[in-house]
Amino acid sequence: MTTTLTRERVSPNGTKSEPVGIEPAKRRQRSLPLALVAAACMLVSIVAFVGLQLASSDRRPVLAVARPVEAGAQITEADLVIAQVSDDPSLSPIPLSAKSSVLGRTAAVDLQPGTLLVQTNLGEASVVGDGESLVGVEVPASAAPVGALRPGDRVQLVEVAKPGEPRADDGSPVITEGRVLRVASSGSGTATTTQLSVIVPKEAGPSVASASAGQRIAVVVIP
Repeated sequence: MTTTLTRERVSPNGTKSEPVGIEPAKRRQRSLPLALVAAACMLVSIVAFVGLQLASSDRRPVLAVARPVEAGAQITEADLVIAQVSDDPSLSPIPLSAKSSVLGRTAAVDLQPGTLLVQTNLGEASVVGDGESLVGVEVPASAAPVGALRPGDRVQLVEVAKPGEPRADDGSPVITEGRVLRVASSGSGTATTTQLSVIVPKEAGPSVASASAGQRIAVVVIP
């Protein structure tokens, strides 16, 4: 039922005119669209909140790199940080639960901060074991495979003649076999030299160091 209020309209000459109807109910109806908009906004907010909660529940803790780690270096607690990621079939980061199996292993490649850690980033678990020595070997470009040496490679260290000098023929030229821990290079072109950190049997360490200092070593990668 609509209630109509009336008031008299007075003309400029002072005479009264007919009543004018005012319908408050119609004015109240104009605020209904605003109420519907407010309700819709509230509904959207609730749906967004629930969606965020569901999305966060799908995230899981994984291992990421906290600071730069050179290839061949041993991975320590300080090198790792925890990241939260959503499940994605295209990603295979190492879960936080496997952290103990990562510590002590070596980096197979240079690791950069902020990257997720995956199994292909990891090399050998031990660095130098009992009965082993770590020696530095520097060879020119012609004495090592170009771009083929990687941490973890097994190699033969072969004694060769120093440039301009004949090699003494006193048996097999192979000094020993070893495992590459780190690889670096310097120079360019024919002047490029490769620096290796190689793990060798302890008894062969002095011979390898001496031959390297005399520029009498070549490297052969063992498949």
